[in-house]
Amino acid sequence: MNYITVKPEKISILVNHELSTNTHPLFRKAGDKFNIRYSEDSMAPLYQRGDILACRKIESIKFFQWGKVYILETSQGILVTRVFQHNNPDYIICVSDKKDDFPPFDVPIKAISSVGIVLGTLRMGDF
Repeated sequence: MNYITVKPEKISILVNHELSTNTHPLFRKAGDKFNIRYSEDSMAPLYQRGDILACRKIESIKFFQWGKVYILETSQGILVTRVFQHNNPDYIICVSDKKDDFPPFDVPIKAISSVGIVLGTLRMGDF
């Protein structure tokens, strides 16, 4: 796959990644539209450094599937996170799988410029 490194101003402190619009045949039927090479550990053990996350772009934020993993492009960068309902409908709660190292935090929905849902992952074995 050909990858484009995202410019530093588009990278959050939580996730550094590479983006590709080439999709894997295993995920095309599920609506895979882009891939991100994951290179942090906030979502370990589910996702590990080097994993390729297959994602589908969500055209309109009408609702979230609470607890699912999303790619969020925000005013402060791109996040890979689980999304949960906030008591204020103008916010969501972003939760890492490594809660001890990465505490949950609130994100205003108006700070989100685009959304993708993670459909699956491809993991390369050790060679």
